[in-house]
Amino acid sequence: MHLVDLRSLVKKAQVILGLVVFILAIALLPTPSLAATGIAPLVSYQARLMDPSGFPVSDGSYSVKFSLYDASTGGNRIWTAGGTLGTPTAITVSVQNGLFSILLGDTGQNSLDTVDWNQNALYLGVTISSDSEMTPRRRLGSTPQAFNARQLQGMYASSTVFGSSSLFIINQTSNTAATGTRTALEVRSSGTSDANDFLFRAVNDLSNTVFSINRQGNVTTTGSVTSTNLFVSGTASTSQLYVAGQLVCLASGANCSTILNTDFNWTYNAASNFVRNATATTDLVLGSTATSTGAPAYFDLSGGQSG
Repeated sequence: MHLVDLRSLVKKAQVILGLVVFILAIALLPTPSLAATGIAPLVSYQARLMDPSGFPVSDGSYSVKFSLYDASTGGNRIWTAGGTLGTPTAITVSVQNGLFSILLGDTGQNSLDTVDWNQNALYLGVTISSDSEMTPRRRLGSTPQAFNARQLQGMYASSTVFGSSSLFIINQTSNTAATGTRTALEVRSSGTSDANDFLFRAVNDLSNTVFSINRQGNVTTTGSVTSTNLFVSGTASTSQLYVAGQLVCLASGANCSTILNTDFNWTYNAASNFVRNATATTDLVLGSTATSTGAPAYFDLSGGQSG
């Protein structure tokens, strides 16, 4: 059979789609291992080409165009295996007993990294040789495990919990002493703005940031920090600081206790004395001889007597 005859047959062929599978494989090893830095962004596609009589087409190589769309008809082409979105080109597939299998996005094709997979309406269009695209387009579905892959511990990012429940829990379950750095949660940022790049931000129901850690490790909170042992190696600023339940007097003078009764206030007078005032008369002086003040007691700091 000549190639032109094959194309004539293929023009009327029907494609029976196999499974479209996204696979994330996690190898369970008896010893600890690092997770892969990424997955292979490939889609396994299998189909069978049949002639008008329902028999498999002849073995050989066929030119096929593969495209992804955002609608079952019309819509936008968002990916093509070869060429450009405006001018897609065919790739060669090998057919045996009517079957062919291909990895979409594989070497020599356009990468699937450009596809936004966070949508529920993606359709695959297939064109054999120079024929028109086959109809209908096939909608891409998910494997059962993909349903769980969009969750974390069975919860969605937009889920709501009530009572004493927790939305997510990060649990390092090995009850052993780490011999090296072991982190339950590591957050990294390559941002370079001290003002706008954060490792963590907590936002309340009023859309106010109540706690944050910026790229330099600076911690800011609008609430209270309670700790049995608090160590600060850098600079800390606060409007109120309590230690063992007591409000600490700050260097700015804030939160410092003031004795309002002037009877207990010390004053520095013209005789170079620190004088403590009683209700009516001076009762104690720290300074030089204070006999002229009439105080019942004084300390002579110049080496003289005290009374």
